[in-house]
Amino acid sequence: MAGEIGPAELIDCGDRRQAPPRDVLGRALEAGLDEVHAYPDVPPVIKALSRRGYRLVTASNLVVPFGRALEHELGAWMDGFALSYEVGALKPDRRMFEAATRHLDMSADQILVVGDSVTDDIEGAHALGMASIQVDRSGKAANAIASLEPLLSLLSKPADVQPTRS
Repeated sequence: MAGEIGPAELIDCGDRRQAPPRDVLGRALEAGLDEVHAYPDVPPVIKALSRRGYRLVTASNLVVPFGRALEHELGAWMDGFALSYEVGALKPDRRMFEAATRHLDMSADQILVVGDSVTDDIEGAHALGMASIQVDRSGKAANAIASLEPLLSLLSKPADVQPTRS
């Protein structure tokens, strides 16, 4: 995914005969952005990790308007964003994770990826030698956390990070 992807491009991907008019879809998408928020546990955990000295990057497969909403909500605590429409790739493509390493100016073996998709986040991270922790908000996945809150007890300060690879 290179370049901006918005309502018009989404319509072009589907059946134009059944799609709503572009301006209707565009207004609906923009109105829906007001309802886009991080899970309640995310901002306090991100803030706490940032205060502890962790460098944080969000790597996400998003279309442009949602990337802007994400940057608006979490940008104050992030060291960068690796967004699919800017990188020109989708996770688990290594370019997404390489973009994160550039934002952090760190090597892959110094980075812990926290993500909810086994294929996109966990396997993508492992392919580059990054450690990972899976988030499964249903609480059903073995060896996963159900929210970000356990990160606060697992990670006290950056020098203490000794993540394991699963």
